[in-house]
Amino acid sequence: MAAEDKWGLADPRMQGFMATYERAWSAPSAERLRALWTEDAEYHMAGAPEPVVGGDAIAGSVEGFLQVCPDLALRPTAAGAGKDTLFIQFHAGATVKGRHVGWVAVDRFDFPPEGIRANRGEAFFTPSVLDGAFD
Repeated sequence: MAAEDKWGLADPRMQGFMATYERAWSAPSAERLRALWTEDAEYHMAGAPEPVVGGDAIAGSVEGFLQVCPDLALRPTAAGAGKDTLFIQFHAGATVKGRHVGWVAVDRFDFPPEGIRANRGEAFFTPSVLDGAFD
């Protein structure tokens, strides 16, 4: 069994993904966010009526969010993994229409067998923290 990393993840695939996730959110860009996803990935965000489908579309969606909230910051605080699933808890913060809001959320990522990029993701948080952000 591989040595555990700072997040307590023994699987090297999950360790690598976690490093990519941290890098992506340290200075978010479409290119860095795209590195998390397979071509056919689906991302379900709390409060959204439909999933975003495709790695490029997911990265573009987050980049669109960054245009509205350019100071969005994500700080991972915990991680846990199963065979092909990784959960990441994080604290997030952004200025929404002149008001700073913060929230705690969990991202769930599912991976194809032996995959290093997620093919499904879901964000769990209380969507009301972003009320009015996109009006």
